[in-house]
Amino acid sequence: MCAGFSLGVPPRPHDFVRSNYVYLTIIADGKKYDVTDETLRGGWWNAGAQKSFTNGKTLYERADDFNNTTSYKSAFPDIMRIIEKIKNDVEVKPYDGVIVFNAGEKDRFNVTGQQDGRDLDEEKLRMDILDALKTGQHKTIVACVKVAKPKTEAQMTANLGLRGGYTTYFEENPNREHNIELALSKFNGLAVQNGQSVSFNGVVGPRSATRGFQEAKIIMDGEFVPGIGGGVCQASTTLFNALLLAGLKIDKSHNHSLAISYVPIGRDAMVSSSADLRFTNDSGGTIYIETGVVTANSKRPGYCYVRIYGNKTRVKYKARTEVTEFDLRDGEIDPARKANTYIEAWSGDRLVHSKLVRKSNYKAAKED
Repeated sequence: MCAGFSLGVPPRPHDFVRSNYVYLTIIADGKKYDVTDETLRGGWWNAGAQKSFTNGKTLYERADDFNNTTSYKSAFPDIMRIIEKIKNDVEVKPYDGVIVFNAGEKDRFNVTGQQDGRDLDEEKLRMDILDALKTGQHKTIVACVKVAKPKTEAQMTANLGLRGGYTTYFEENPNREHNIELALSKFNGLAVQNGQSVSFNGVVGPRSATRGFQEAKIIMDGEFVPGIGGGVCQASTTLFNALLLAGLKIDKSHNHSLAISYVPIGRDAMVSSSADLRFTNDSGGTIYIETGVVTANSKRPGYCYVRIYGNKTRVKYKARTEVTEFDLRDGEIDPARKANTYIEAWSGDRLVHSKLVRKSNYKAAKED
């Protein structure tokens, strides 16, 4: 509440130290603050020190000298100390709330838990004190304490958007589709704080029948063989590529022993009980992961996707792979392949930087 003054009539003193004299009273949020020589002195415990602190002038003299070119802080350092105490006592910062990510929804972000704060109108209080001092009469000043509003939902989410995403496709295979969907569902809606590192195996957990994973083809010793959790590597590969295109740091990734068909060579991310995909959110803000699977049927392939949301970036990330399709050994073609995978950051047509992500080596598939 903001109000004016109530006036008293004691004479204006001109001596320097009158410890019991109340120059004025400030009421802030129901609490009373008497401005006396004792409160003005603060840590200065003698008149000589106080004179040095205030250039040897009383409050009234400094008020009389004050004009538009004067700095309030330099003219009234003792008053400013009292104002700072009042601010510390009454001000409460507003709480901006928590961003909630609604994966797959039209409105992906909303904010909950916002709370108003309290804010002292310091500029008005300064001027009211100055006016009271210029009159030389005791006044009671009611400080204006206003509601401090938190950021709006629009302000909180203005810088959030899609940083990058990736989609891979598959043919109809119910068990394999089930495993892909089960693995990716562990990441759907996941919020990763800035600086936080994430392990694919840590999020998905062991691939076992008791945990809902089914049998489908996996790669083992250079061959495609049945195994529990077949298809999970397509989930990790899709996540790997989305992370690359979102410009996030890949801490660890592994290629398969054989090149696979659902992603360009050098862009796969094999996971197993002994091989993991790990990344760190180094974007400067929280990232949010959205995943989804659309099943295949006899008329069209299915697909899975990963989308990474977070702070918008001015650059666009692109993956580039250098591939050696074959080597010549004793004049014969060796179908084994090598690939170097890079992630590039582009600002329009200008390459900002390029970084080697991984060197991959692929064996030749065993002949039947």
